[in-house]
Amino acid sequence: GAIVTAYMTGNVVCDTGGGGGSGNPALTLTFEGNPGTVTSVPSGLSGANPGPYVAQFVSGTLVTLTATGTGSSVFGNWSGCDSSPSTNPCTLTLTSNRTVTLTFN
Repeated sequence: GAIVTAYMTGNVVCDTGGGGGSGNPALTLTFEGNPGTVTSVPSGLSGANPGPYVAQFVSGTLVTLTATGTGSSVFGNWSGCDSSPSTNPCTLTLTSNRTVTLTFN
């Protein structure tokens, strides 16, 4: 499995998978295509292809995800964002569990 390092902010909730949960919505990030990375504002969800990665945020948090291609890979599109699929970064307001998929070409 992957090791994910997250730095906590006021809008991020850490879920270590120990059960119970915090009741805050989860954002799941998946990847398709070529290599690349993603970072979030607020911090708490970042990683490299292949993922997936999951983080919980306080309900109502505006999350911005920024994609960066690795090597010759370039941003392709997002699915699951509030913003346009062809726009990088992706923005969404997290009020329920959601999945965002990032494709690199």
